[in-house]
Amino acid sequence: VSSYQMAANAVCSSYQSSIEQTMQMVEDYLNLVLDTEQASYRSYLQDDELKRYFLGNMTDAVVYKGRTTTEFKRAVTGDDLLANVFFISQSEEPIATVDLTGTEAYEAFMATPQGELAQANATKYYLFGNQSDADAALGVDSSKYSMRLVKKMVDSNGFMIIDFAPDILQDSLGALNVGEGTYVGLVTCDGGEFLMENGQVIEQEEKVFSGQDFYQNAVSALSAGGDATAGLSQVSYNGSDYHFFYRALGD
Repeated sequence: VSSYQMAANAVCSSYQSSIEQTMQMVEDYLNLVLDTEQASYRSYLQDDELKRYFLGNMTDAVVYKGRTTTEFKRAVTGDDLLANVFFISQSEEPIATVDLTGTEAYEAFMATPQGELAQANATKYYLFGNQSDADAALGVDSSKYSMRLVKKMVDSNGFMIIDFAPDILQDSLGALNVGEGTYVGLVTCDGGEFLMENGQVIEQEEKVFSGQDFYQNAVSALSAGGDATAGLSQVSYNGSDYHFFYRALGD
């Protein structure tokens, strides 16, 4: 019995250590992806020409829109991390890598929980899931991107929206498939969940994580401050016992 217990403890400890190391690697990769694109497009938010365009103070606005649209399309085509880029406004024509006109995209986005969240703070970047009610108005198929980074424009009533390629999460979270019955997910601040079960992407009405007490307890522990950005607990889900590992991604 003693030998069995020692062996069992060693196996559990090794399993836990392996999962935590892999999660750290996945976190580092996703942070690198987000930081890279954030840095690439932050300059546009500070660009004087873009500010003048969305403030309606540009005489050659049509020419500027055409040139900048071509620039964005070329950048997305050459970047395996990206699916779409949008700059949308309440008053001016959008500049995007898909064909958009008018202000319908802005109005549709503002009517979503994502738009309400992003509107609240002009200094923060928000990471959202890939199921937005605004996708139809944005001309986007929700299955064609994996996560969405949104930043409100400071000097005008508009948003910068960056959609990431669909395989980024599938490839990175797939590394956390450690056996049958395993659930892996990225939960974003709008309550969206990108889910995988047994290494395969799944879509389902019921939330695996965000509706559960153990997830809310983890969020509360992270929100309480301190240096802890990860944790592990023993939980029950659908009548079975699980190890629940979690890590906070970026800010």
